[in-house]
Amino acid sequence: MKTAEIVTTRPEMPTDTDEDRSRILLPMSRVLAEDWSDVAADYMSEFIAEERLASWGPPDTSDNVFADICRQLATPGHYGHRPVFRHRNNAANRLIKPGGLLDQARYASKLQSVEYHAWGLGDMLVHVHAPRAGRLVFRPVQPQNVYVEASDEDPSEPVVIWELRRRYVAAAGGTIWAWDRWSIRPDDIHYRVVAAHDAKYSQDSVGVKSGDDITELLFGETFEGDDYSWRTKDGDPALPFAWYRTADSGALWQSTVRYGAFKATLGVAVLSTYVMHAARDASGSTVIVHGLEPPATTARRIGSQDQTRSIHLSPGSMLFPCRAGRLQGRRSDHSGTGRQPPTVGPVPSSEAPTGRGALRDRRRGRSRQQLQPHFSSVDAPESRDQTRSGRTVRGAVPSW
Repeated sequence: MKTAEIVTTRPEMPTDTDEDRSRILLPMSRVLAEDWSDVAADYMSEFIAEERLASWGPPDTSDNVFADICRQLATPGHYGHRPVFRHRNNAANRLIKPGGLLDQARYASKLQSVEYHAWGLGDMLVHVHAPRAGRLVFRPVQPQNVYVEASDEDPSEPVVIWELRRRYVAAAGGTIWAWDRWSIRPDDIHYRVVAAHDAKYSQDSVGVKSGDDITELLFGETFEGDDYSWRTKDGDPALPFAWYRTADSGALWQSTVRYGAFKATLGVAVLSTYVMHAARDASGSTVIVHGLEPPATTARRIGSQDQTRSIHLSPGSMLFPCRAGRLQGRRSDHSGTGRQPPTVGPVPSSEAPTGRGALRDRRRGRSRQQLQPHFSSVDAPESRDQTRSGRTVRGAVPSW
């Protein structure tokens, strides 16, 4: 693996509250991205026994109610068509005219996706960046990767934003998780990039430690105090983010606005998966075979003579019931001998006991035996040696 491709575990958020919020939003984001089979499987495993779930097959994620609701709200939404921009200053034409910098940055198409995710996650941020003159970049940022500190005067207004993102750091020899930290507090104005974990992916690299300020390593300069570059035309420091909310509740985050629709989608996946499982099981029948040896097949023992276990069958399954203890005896007959078990055939009529007396003896013998159901399939037909009326009989025998 190349050092640049090394991926570490996603770091946790700075506070427990934000970590809980992030854990709620991560699976919601996966559902919106239509990549949520593992999310549905984890949800199903919470209240369905593992052995039962194994027989259901993969989750059915074809009906995504959560994504459908958000897509309907965002289509065409506010950005289904190119917005009409107007500005009294003619200098803005370079930015807003058809084919201008906004169109080159694909503003309308990106904001349609931002609106779609905002309806589902409650919040979405867009980082606005001008890497050079004549170039504008809009980068959507999902709320599960953001830590925010609010203003003391307005709890819905951020003054500190940390974004968790992947960055290539030559000093670490690969790509690491890092925090982009922005602050416009009057006494602490800065932009820093801080390593979120220890990283050293090659012998030649210096490596970085969690909490190291790697801003100068990445950009060759720092952005502290008066050197902070992101300011309004009046010179006031600003956060280079646009924040989109689906509700104005006065709170900082709106993470649970669509949580009910998200949970309902998981419930639909469970029901749909069960319906598919039931339809598959109804497509065929299960046969219980009595008095015959199973054919040669891969060895698989189901159940135990010491406990009662449930088994799950597919359509077309064949069960061969036999008395517990007899199977163990047969296995010990041929284990380690290297001999192939003899071919199983019907009991020769010349050797089988006949007559009413023999039938009565067999019935009496069977009534005294303690029978216990036991299901199994074996590698190959095995012989059974039984003594009946003082005679050894080799061949197929009843399984009970």
